[in-house]
Amino acid sequence: TMEVTGRRGHDDPIPMTTFHGPSTKLEQDEEVASGPFDELSLNSNDDLSTVRGQSWWRGVTANLSGYDRRPLVGCLLGVGVIAILFLIVALVVMGGGSLGGGSQNNGPDSDGDGDGSGGTHIDPKTLRLPTWIKPETYDLFIKTNMDDFTFDGNVTIELKVITPSQSTNSIILHANDLTITHAVLYRADDALRVTSNGIVKYDKSRDFVMIYFDLLHQWAQVGETEVFLELHFKGVLNEEMYGYYRSSYTETDSQGKTVTQWLAITDFEPTEARRAFPCFDEPAFKATFQIKMEVPEGYKAVSNMPILGTTTTSTGTQVVSFDKSVPMSTYLVCYSVNKFERISTTSNGIEVGVLATPASINQGRFALEVGAAILTIFGNYFDIVYPLPKADMIAIPDFSAGAMENWG
Repeated sequence: TMEVTGRRGHDDPIPMTTFHGPSTKLEQDEEVASGPFDELSLNSNDDLSTVRGQSWWRGVTANLSGYDRRPLVGCLLGVGVIAILFLIVALVVMGGGSLGGGSQNNGPDSDGDGDGSGGTHIDPKTLRLPTWIKPETYDLFIKTNMDDFTFDGNVTIELKVITPSQSTNSIILHANDLTITHAVLYRADDALRVTSNGIVKYDKSRDFVMIYFDLLHQWAQVGETEVFLELHFKGVLNEEMYGYYRSSYTETDSQGKTVTQWLAITDFEPTEARRAFPCFDEPAFKATFQIKMEVPEGYKAVSNMPILGTTTTSTGTQVVSFDKSVPMSTYLVCYSVNKFERISTTSNGIEVGVLATPASINQGRFALEVGAAILTIFGNYFDIVYPLPKADMIAIPDFSAGAMENWG
C-alpha cells in the first residue's frame, strides 16, 4: 500500500489516495476523481517511480492552473522576436549587406543604368576620385547676387594626365547642389584650340559629376599631357553654414532704424568646396587658385590672397581680381562678399588684418595685436617663414565651427 498526496492550486490540498496491493485501478473518492489525478492508473507491474513521475507532472499542471499565464506567454514571444532578429542580422552579414543577394557596386555605373549611381549599395572604394588625372591650377570666377542669394560662375581647371589610358572617355570630379550649364575640354598645345563638348551626368549619392568627351580617349593616351576643363555653373547661397552660404547681422542706420545686412562666406572643411564650384574635392589634389569675384555695388570682396586690382562694370558691380595662391587643398579656399571694415598692421613684412562689422571692428584691435605677435613668435620658433603675403582674420556672425584655418 502506498499513499500519494499533492496540491491542486495555491493552497488547495489534494486528498490522500490509497493504493491497495496489486489492484489495477485507483480507488478514489469523489473529490479526487474531479481533480488533476482523475486519470492516474497503476498496473500491477508498475513500480513507485512510475507513480511518482505521473504524480509530479499532474502536480505541475495543477500548480500552473492557478497562476496567470500571460507573463510566460509574453516572455516566450519576446524570446521568439529576438531569435528572428538575430537570424536576420546573421543573413545580412553572411550575404554581404544585401538580403536580396544583390551584386556589389564595382564601378561608377555597375548597375548599367547610365547615371553612375551603381545601384543603391555603394562600395566605399568607389567614393574616391580616379587618380589617372589631377588638377594643376584653378582659374575661378564667381559672381554673387545678394538680392536673390544666388551665384554663378565658371572655372577653368588645368589638368595633367598622370597615368595614360586608352579607354577613358570621362572626367569625374565633385559637385553638390550645383547645376553645370556648359562643359568644354581642350588641349594646351592646340593652336586652333580644338574643343570637345561634354555630356554631363550626375551621381548625387557620391557627389560626382561625370563629364563625357569624345576626344578624351585620344588625349589621355599620352602621359604628362595637359588639358583644360572649362565648366560654367550656378548655385544658391544656402543657410546651412557650409559651402558658400549667406549670413546676416543687424545695425542701426542714420534714422535710428534697425537694418539687416547680408553677407556671403565660405566654409569648405572637410568636403564642402564642391558646393561652391566643381572641383577635385579631396585633400590630396592640391593645386593653385587664381580667383576673381564680381560683387554688387557697395560690397567688398576678400579671399586667400591680396587684391591685384578692381574694375567697375557698366552695371555698377565691382570685379575684384586676387593674386595666385600657393598649391593647397580645396577645403582651404576662402572668399567672402560683405560690407565689413578692415584694420591692419605688419609683422616681419607680412600684412596682418582683421575684418568685422562696423559696430564691432574696434573689438578686433586686440586680436590684431596678438595675431601679429604670434605670427612673429612662431616664425622665429619654428624657423619657417610664413609663406603668404597676408594673414587676415574675419569675424563671421554665423559660423558652425569655432574657427577655420583658411590660408591667408
